Amino acid sequence: MDGMFATIWLKERDQWGQFPPATKQFGVPAEQRYRLWHVQYQIFINRASLLKWDGHQFSGFRGIGLSAPPGYVAKIKLEELGVLASGSYTASEGFKLVALDRLEGYVVEKLIGLQTIYRIPTELRNRISYIKEPLFNADWHLVFSHQFMSDHAEIAQGVWDGLADVPMEERQAIFQRYSDLYSLDVDREIQ
Repeated sequence: MDGMFATIWLKERDQWGQFPPATKQFGVPAEQRYRLWHVQYQIFINRASLLKWDGHQFSGFRGIGLSAPPGYVAKIKLEELGVLASGSYTASEGFKLVALDRLEGYVVEKLIGLQTIYRIPTELRNRISYIKEPLFNADWHLVFSHQFMSDHAEIAQGVWDGLADVPMEERQAIFQRYSDLYSLDVDREIQ
């Protein structure tokens, strides 16, 4: 693989990929001009849940746990907060367990979550909502392999510079149009 997106920077990810210049602080929007988008990782819950998140800590936690897709930063965050469920679930599995009240929550980027919810049976979909306060916000980046950077550093930098030339407002507008196409109805439905 020469590159991949969308990826959130973590120090350990530097081992397998080259991130755009100066993006090396998770949660700090350094060199925002190189990011693809700024996104929210929502906590999807059962409508009957009493789970709350104030941006710093959970209340109403029953001890069942929350989950996120394997390999996601969200899973690391849940573990750090001491609320990670013992099982590992794909988004589709996680949402079904949330709907059946066998998992307290599932964390994924909002658009991905809404698209996944759209594909599960309506009777389950109608049991899911999300907490307004996201677990965290993050910048998504285009990452190149070290081999590609070694062989084509100028091309990679040119791609990043080309991205930086697109005003942030235009990038967010593109992301919002894409979001609206696939998620507006589901978002209204589960709120």
